[in-house]
Amino acid sequence: MEYMIFAAIVSLLFGILFLMSPETLGKWGGVSNQTVMVLDEKLSAARTIVGVVLLLLGLFISWSAFGYGSLWYLHIIGIIAIFFGLLYLISPQGIKTLSSICNVVLLSTDEVAMAARQIMGIIMLVFGAYMLYAVYYLSGK
Repeated sequence: MEYMIFAAIVSLLFGILFLMSPETLGKWGGVSNQTVMVLDEKLSAARTIVGVVLLLLGLFISWSAFGYGSLWYLHIIGIIAIFFGLLYLISPQGIKTLSSICNVVLLSTDEVAMAARQIMGIIMLVFGAYMLYAVYYLSGK
């Protein structure tokens, strides 16, 4: 229940920021959009271990899923893990190429959020108020 109160307060604060102070929200977005760690550099040092682990994990997931027809999606997860395991083992340059393709920003969520900031602010205020209502009145306190 404490988590719901915390989520309601955060929702209310961001709703107010969206409506009243888009400059502060933009500055906060600029700070939070910085890269903390480049995963490619960390994984490339242990690419053989990562490749073997992904390959074994993919094989185990696929093998485990054969007995259960309703868990068909595990085959897809296993194939993806096997693919990336083999890619790490056989073609580390392929991982770098794939990473550079995936690092391209197609749609900036900051721009979308700021374009609809009034609607987002109102929605967040309504959600925050409803969460507080749900915690205090619907839970029987």
